[in-house]
Amino acid sequence: MVYCAYKEDAFLGEDMGVIFQKVREYFGPDKKVAIFLDNATIHRAWLSRNAAVAHNIELIQNAPYRPDLNGIELLWRKAKNTYYKLCDHKRANGHREWDQLELVKRCVEEIPS
Repeated sequence: MVYCAYKEDAFLGEDMGVIFQKVREYFGPDKKVAIFLDNATIHRAWLSRNAAVAHNIELIQNAPYRPDLNGIELLWRKAKNTYYKLCDHKRANGHREWDQLELVKRCVEEIPS
């Protein structure tokens, strides 16, 4: 079951209450329900937390985003920085166009193995 409420101006805590109500109706009053959420502001809002409690739903928050602890993020950062430096170098030397694929290959080659 997927339910999503959309408002043009914002997704509000009241909307999370409606979602939790629908989830509770779907599973019935006696079934244990836990929902895994990321750290979006709406998921941490007091209206959302209160609505979860009101509908007897446990909220499990994902750990905060920590790119510094994720090895692949460190490699992507290095590759992106290399790519931008190469692009800046090309622009500085008057090049208007260059082979993007060649730049990407050079970035990948510079990633330590």
